[in-house]
Amino acid sequence: MLKLKIDTTMGMTDNNIQVATPTIKSYLLQLKRLMKRKKPEGWHYSSMEDLLLQEGKSYALGPFDEANRVTIYELYNHLCDYHGTPKPKQCYYNSQTALMTLHPSQDRLRYVEGYALSPNIGIPIPHGFLTFDQKVVDFTWYRDSFGIVSERNVEYYGIEIHRADIAEALIDTEMAQSHLDNWWADWHLYKNKFTNNERYYIEGQGV
Repeated sequence: MLKLKIDTTMGMTDNNIQVATPTIKSYLLQLKRLMKRKKPEGWHYSSMEDLLLQEGKSYALGPFDEANRVTIYELYNHLCDYHGTPKPKQCYYNSQTALMTLHPSQDRLRYVEGYALSPNIGIPIPHGFLTFDQKVVDFTWYRDSFGIVSERNVEYYGIEIHRADIAEALIDTEMAQSHLDNWWADWHLYKNKFTNNERYYIEGQGV
């Protein structure tokens, strides 16, 4: 059994928006070193850890002003009207369907996939969540607070998946898929250089 030492120190940015120090990044780095996966021929990244370490970033935990909080509450209610109350342990479904309820011009809301770390869990776990103006909105872990993270010592880290890629994957596979666990697209995410919030998925790549 692998034993990884996790650093859970927290930090503050200059504008007092709290951002976790990269404990998830440290975890991913240790995983990459321990697994020692060889990069497949023709691939740009050797593994999920390699992709996240090169292209991922940490995301801030608010605060939101009153106007933005109202917007997020309205989005939550809109999600519930169309798809029902967000479901526990269904982070990809909750986040992707929430994004799809908005008009494509609403670029302030984005879908991120990576890892989250809560002191209640103690180890980073794969997670899909949203950001509003680059600040975390999590309809899975924080349903009772309408998606606004109520704790201060939670860390979020990941990559931004383009809205159109999410929409096409939902149609092709008829499921809310993990884009990092990219088997259903023949691992296409790992074969080319990835740029946050730019297209990577082509219709029909799904298996």
